[in-house]
Amino acid sequence: MKVTGTRHCTAALLAATALAVAGAAAADVEIWGQAHLSLDRVNDSFTDPGDPTPESQTRFSSNTSILGLRGSEDLGDDSRLVWQIAQVINMDGTGDMSFTTFNSFAGLTGSWGRAIVGIHDTPFKMFNDQLNPFAATLGDNRTIMGTGDRGQPMQGTHYNVRARNVAMYTTPNLNGFQGMVAYSTDYRGQDRDEDIWSASIRYTTPQFQVGLAYEDHDEVDGSKALRLGGRVNLGQFQIGGVYETIDGDSTDSPHLDRDAWSLWGAYRTGPYTLRALYATVDSYSGSSDTGADLWTVGIWRNLSERTNVYALYAALNNEDNSQRALGRFGHGEHYIPELGDNVAGVSLGLFHRF
Repeated sequence: MKVTGTRHCTAALLAATALAVAGAAAADVEIWGQAHLSLDRVNDSFTDPGDPTPESQTRFSSNTSILGLRGSEDLGDDSRLVWQIAQVINMDGTGDMSFTTFNSFAGLTGSWGRAIVGIHDTPFKMFNDQLNPFAATLGDNRTIMGTGDRGQPMQGTHYNVRARNVAMYTTPNLNGFQGMVAYSTDYRGQDRDEDIWSASIRYTTPQFQVGLAYEDHDEVDGSKALRLGGRVNLGQFQIGGVYETIDGDSTDSPHLDRDAWSLWGAYRTGPYTLRALYATVDSYSGSSDTGADLWTVGIWRNLSERTNVYALYAALNNEDNSQRALGRFGHGEHYIPELGDNVAGVSLGLFHRF
């Protein structure tokens, strides 16, 4: 089993620090962020009869820990200028660099909605994020959702996109209805002709949320994807899920041509919240045994409104020709098994928002 970590840009740390010192004195500027660290113990199953000992890894991981600045200026006529500069920071000290870009943008907002330009999660990605109670943990459902598999779990295109060169519009909340649409001229920022567009609409009340999202990668690899999902609040109980279908091109993206779904539940009592999730993906078109299942259970304890600790267990079952990885997105360490191997782990985490 191979373990990989995120890599970041040290120079950005110095720049952000200078901005923070200068910006803190200015009006309507906020320093914000979150710290998310975990200790993971992961075991890889074995398929080689000559090596009957599972491989184990123990790692500290920094999981979408963020440092950012944001601000606004009243422009009059029911409009405000809004901006944000944010970075994912590598708090466990691994890798050669320290920063990567998080959602960073500038734009206008008012009663008519919000329009921004910059780097941002697409509406399609955000739709799943809102229905993913194990986001950025070892049991994140994005191990299954939004991804394909062709024996290269850390490579290739996917549908969990933080798009560069993106313009995005969000409607105002209209009696519970809200929509988003985004267009990127080069979503990976690599000077390629890789236009994508993404949209979502949802209806939200205190009792439930339901919606759908669509994303088109036709200019990238000929694929397109649809998500349907929602959640229901039943007092202390909450239940939610997402169904996803990706239509991959037979030549450029057959590994994306598959269906997946994720179902989860949560129960809150006092400062504790119990969570459980199951996600599954079938074999992609033209292949066999490339599907996988993910099981995750965990318990959270709130220490304050901004701080909690948790313990969870996640188990990923790969079919014979699948090589999906635990911690594929959002989690600092990626635990990559051999082809067809299963992988499971325990994670103890600390989360603080400021």
